[in-house]
Amino acid sequence: MVTKSNAINVSQTGVVYFNGTASFTGSGNGSSGQVLQSQGASTPAYSSATYPSSCATGDLIYGSGTNVLSTLSAPTTSGEFFCYNTSPYWANYYNTITYYEDFLENNLSFSAGGGGSGGTNYPSTYQTYQHPGVLDIYTSGGYANYSVHSKASYMIGGGQIWIDVVAKLSSLASSSDNFAMFLGLSDTQDTTSSNNNIIFSYKYNQNSGKWQVICQNAGTTTTTNTSTTADTNWHRYSISINAAATSVTFYIDGASVGTITTNIPANTTSLNFFVANVNQGNSSGASEFVAVDLMYYYQSLTTPR
Repeated sequence: MVTKSNAINVSQTGVVYFNGTASFTGSGNGSSGQVLQSQGASTPAYSSATYPSSCATGDLIYGSGTNVLSTLSAPTTSGEFFCYNTSPYWANYYNTITYYEDFLENNLSFSAGGGGSGGTNYPSTYQTYQHPGVLDIYTSGGYANYSVHSKASYMIGGGQIWIDVVAKLSSLASSSDNFAMFLGLSDTQDTTSSNNNIIFSYKYNQNSGKWQVICQNAGTTTTTNTSTTADTNWHRYSISINAAATSVTFYIDGASVGTITTNIPANTTSLNFFVANVNQGNSSGASEFVAVDLMYYYQSLTTPR
């Protein structure tokens, strides 16, 4: 029985809990959306995170910010769960585009072509159990060029885009074997005569052999020098383009190496998704390879088709 002499002092929205010493204690107030959580044998405490007050059947609860949980409404039609950076959403055939090649067989959904002493090898000598499908793009002569590129072309500005390429260099370029590696989106298949690009670029005599990331619109270019030196290991090269195509972020192995917000191609420009090996002039005649394990293009359309 609670009397005036033994009444528990509880705030208006607090709760009463047993403190483990044969008595009860009143908690303080939590903030809106916080929940009271057990701390084992210690005093209960309100969560740092805030929770939604309600949800509907099929909704998902996710972290929409630091210590903030929100609901993602169930899709009105069937869909798959995707997450673009930190933004989850439901995807289906109406609001997404997916196009990829994993080189598990020599029957490409992408095209290959070029000029001079260049070509492709399949299967690649760089194929392993960790990289089960690999295609080599090689050049072996001065001014040779060869690329693997999408059969379709794309336009940016109609929704968020994510591009992934898993690739490696067989060796590093030099003055005697002056080849370059490019990958990304371009209005040509290998950048040799392009005016519109969103690309990674490696040349031995630029940026001290470190990667550059480039956006070019109608011949006007913005170049960012990264601090990442090219090597002969496998890497994942990623490009993230925001929905309005006003910002492009480049990643190597998941770490950002630069963001560009100027000279991004116009949303009326058709662009090819490609990986290219382009000789810049000097060649010893040796074959220089760019090995490619995966090319992946994904877009979440702002307005479903």
